[in-house]
Amino acid sequence: EVGHGHSNFCPLEPEIDLKNDSVTVGCNIFEVMTTYNISERNLSLYAWPLQHWVKKEAEVLENRGVKSITWKVKKVGQALNLYQRGASICSPCFTAAGISDIQMEFYPNGCAATKKDGFCSLYVRCPEKVVLILTLIVGKVKKGPIKTTFDTASGKGLPDFCNLQEQINEDDTVDVG
Repeated sequence: EVGHGHSNFCPLEPEIDLKNDSVTVGCNIFEVMTTYNISERNLSLYAWPLQHWVKKEAEVLENRGVKSITWKVKKVGQALNLYQRGASICSPCFTAAGISDIQMEFYPNGCAATKKDGFCSLYVRCPEKVVLILTLIVGKVKKGPIKTTFDTASGKGLPDFCNLQEQINEDDTVDVG
């Protein structure tokens, strides 16, 4: 099989260790970017460069002291009209308290399990095996502290959080945290 890169990298003969009848081969990997296409699911997976992972771990260390997150959801009135019950708006992924890949899921009209009309839902996603004690916030309404273990990929939160109309700011935003 033909490899990639230089076909005439170096002469082999000077590299042979005659005493041990061997050749030492190695490489330094500076960057990895690989795409895996899974055709039956129309899905592409990407392996990120080493710098990406180093940066991500640096963010975890840098944000290990962060204990409170506020996400300002904009155009809430429009979201109430556009998003049906069960449709969510997701925050960007972030790091806090030494944990990476945290994400908030805000359901302006509630999730499928919401029972009260006009109530929103708020969920948090974290990597599996993370245990948190957290307080969830929508506007001025706080619920918690709640101890939860992220034992699956699903989010943890409250389906009947609060009446959203009462929490919308004058600029059509709501603070979620």
